[in-house]
Amino acid sequence: MNYLGIDPGASGGLVLIFEDGSIEADPMPDSLNGLADWISDCPSNTIAVVEKVHALPNNATRAAFKFGYNVGSIHMVLTCFSIPYLLVTPRKWMDELGLRKKEKGEKTSSWKGYLQEVAESLFPSIHITRKTADAFLIAAYCRRIYSEIEQRIKEENLNGRPRQPS
Repeated sequence: MNYLGIDPGASGGLVLIFEDGSIEADPMPDSLNGLADWISDCPSNTIAVVEKVHALPNNATRAAFKFGYNVGSIHMVLTCFSIPYLLVTPRKWMDELGLRKKEKGEKTSSWKGYLQEVAESLFPSIHITRKTADAFLIAAYCRRIYSEIEQRIKEENLNGRPRQPS
C-alpha cells in the first residue's frame, strides 16, 4: 500500500510514502493540470488522507472562494483517479501522532517550525520544508491508521471491505 498525505492550500503540499519506504514530496502544484499530473503518477494501490479544512470567517471573499475551489479540485482529482481518501481534521491527525496543541498567542511561524521539526524527526533523511511538513505528518498518519486496518483484516480474516475504524 502507498500512503498519500495532502495539506490543501497554496502553501500546502503532497507527500507519497511508497510501500518500499521511498518518498516523493512536493509543494502543492499551482495549477489543476499540475495537481492532476502529480496525482496521476500515484500507483493504483494508493490511499490518501486529505486535511479537512475550511475558510475562516476573516478570509476575504475572493480568497475563501479560491481556497474552496482548490480544495474541491483535490477531491475531484483523487476521485477521477480512483484514489480512496479520508478527510481528517488537523486535531485528529495531530492527536494520533501525539503532537501538542498550538499554544494561545503562539505565532504561526513558530507553530509551523514545530511541525517541521516533528516531521524531520520522523523522516530524518528527507529534506522537509514548511510547505511540505504538514503533508509529511498527514502521510505518516495515513500510514499509521491504514496499517492498523490492514492488520485487523489479517487478524480477523475479513474479506472484502474493512469495517470503519471506531
